Amino acid sequence: MEILTLIAIFLGPIVAVQVSQYLERRRQKHAGKEWVFKTLMRTRSTVMNPAHIEALNMIDVEFYSRNKKDRSVVAAWKLYLDNLGDYRTPDDVKYAKRNDLFLDLLYSMAQALNYDFDKEHIKNTSYIPQGYVDVEKDQHLIRKGMLGILKGDMVVPIHVTNGGGGDQP
Repeated sequence: MEILTLIAIFLGPIVAVQVSQYLERRRQKHAGKEWVFKTLMRTRSTVMNPAHIEALNMIDVEFYSRNKKDRSVVAAWKLYLDNLGDYRTPDDVKYAKRNDLFLDLLYSMAQALNYDFDKEHIKNTSYIPQGYVDVEKDQHLIRKGMLGILKGDMVVPIHVTNGGGGDQP
């Protein structure tokens, strides 16, 4: 009995530290998954947002596991990533499929993290002000126009008019 007491006294603190470390690793792993999911949910209407891209790139790391639900997240991510890198398919077909694949990815994450969200909830509960959409479109057009001018693909039309004022003939 004394030997068992000594073993318990000796091993007790070691086991307690090991259990504590194990629980902390589990908490950190879950927190990483939560961060990825919440970031993608928060930025699902602004896919060019750097935080959105960062979260996508962390899926493989954060959801790496033997767990079936985590593996389904990684599988959904691979399908979505394949679509993102597809330069052969016509844009209209690719973009329609892309939205469905992204929705599947978010849904599989919700399932893995035990959120009771269905696909319609994920799809229809995002808000982005129209003004933000307009500014993004305008900035895109301006960038494309400037690039076209710099490449020589576009010209800037110039109209000369008589100002009607001053000493100039």
